Amino acid sequence: MCMCSMHMLWVQLYVVFKGVHLEGPFISREKKGAHDESLILPSLASGMEEVRRVYGSLDNAAIVTLAPELPGAVDVIRHLTSLGIIVSLGD
Repeated sequence: MCMCSMHMLWVQLYVVFKGVHLEGPFISREKKGAHDESLILPSLASGMEEVRRVYGSLDNAAIVTLAPELPGAVDVIRHLTSLGIIVSLGD
């Protein structure tokens, strides 16, 4: 099994036992994959207020994927990790 497959298996098992994986809308337009571009938000400038507005409660969040280059992302990453939430940096 390749490392990529092993990583994905670990992520899936972690989510099953710990909570949900939230991906988008705080992602890069250039690297959006299958995400609808009209739903992508270009900034986290208002920080956790914006995250909570979009997601609501984070009580069941295990992993959040976001683009680290977005304005305000560093502060959000710090806050999410302080809550025990894994932050996956989208590429």
